[in-house]
Amino acid sequence: MFSKLFSSRYLGIKTTAQFVVVLLAGSVGLSVAASSASAGLDAIAYNTTGQSITTRTVSLVQSAGSLNSVLSGGFGTAIGSMVPKDTRTFYVNLLTGTETTTALTLTTSDSATSSVLTRDDTRGLFVTIQSCSIAWADAVCTGGETSTVMSNVALATFNTDKQAVPSPPVLIAGDIAPVKTLYLRVKLALPDQNETTINGVAPTVVGGSIQNNTASIRWTFRVLQRAETNIDN
Repeated sequence: MFSKLFSSRYLGIKTTAQFVVVLLAGSVGLSVAASSASAGLDAIAYNTTGQSITTRTVSLVQSAGSLNSVLSGGFGTAIGSMVPKDTRTFYVNLLTGTETTTALTLTTSDSATSSVLTRDDTRGLFVTIQSCSIAWADAVCTGGETSTVMSNVALATFNTDKQAVPSPPVLIAGDIAPVKTLYLRVKLALPDQNETTINGVAPTVVGGSIQNNTASIRWTFRVLQRAETNIDN
């Protein structure tokens, strides 16, 4: 009898049974522990009305302005047959978005890579820009306030196709109100200069002749978001 109890077969059965009992006991212990951990009291609180948080739009829309309530061609106006001392004036509107902006700047680009008009800062085009607080009438700012935001500046100096322009000319340094229309009058001038064509042959000029030039100018205005604010509510 005792020899059977201590046989390998009997011991194997007994050991397996004990192992199963230990596993079952451990599982019960874990279940009890888990139940104890999830039990208890807690509380939560939340706002019954959702907190409203919004953002606005930083944008700038360019369009042709008007003179005497008649729509002008704006930057879509083709300018032809300019000679030295000529000026051409046209009107452009800029409309800001729903957010306050700041630092209105201007750069240009020109797909005509060899144009003296946009790449020569002595003999090329010069730009003057004036702003009126209301729409222009009779070529004057009647009933509004006018300011010169750019005065006779060589276009080549802010032409990004000629050179890098790390600091574009600033037209308006301060804040610009949201949903505000800026009424601009832009004047292009070709400075006085002398060239003599002999027997139909254009003169040889350092940098190229001002004659027979073509430019295709893109005017890019840019504004920045207003300064950040830190408000305790």
